[in-house]
Amino acid sequence: MVEQIMFKNLAFRIRKFLFKGLVLLARGIRHVLNFVLMQGAKSIELERQRRALVTTVDYLEKHMRGVDSVGSKNELLTKSFKLADVSGDRLILEFGFSWAHPSTTLRG
Repeated sequence: MVEQIMFKNLAFRIRKFLFKGLVLLARGIRHVLNFVLMQGAKSIELERQRRALVTTVDYLEKHMRGVDSVGSKNELLTKSFKLADVSGDRLILEFGFSWAHPSTTLRG
């Protein structure tokens, strides 16, 4: 009988300890999240990126609903080559484009 009471008391103390730890952890997480959200709210660059994303999604939904998207350049090329008509003497040409940093471009 005494052992059962001691065991229940121990179990209660363990649960209480774990609950207090969980509450402290939740407070810490809340503090970090609030800090991150406040920094994001103060960042002009993040706000510009968010707005650009919203307008991009709006444009895609309005004008490009039927377009299949791909995840990589290789996937795009593979999909394009499968759709290309290569009958006869026809060729497939791929014109690449690269964004170069202004300091690395040659100017004459």
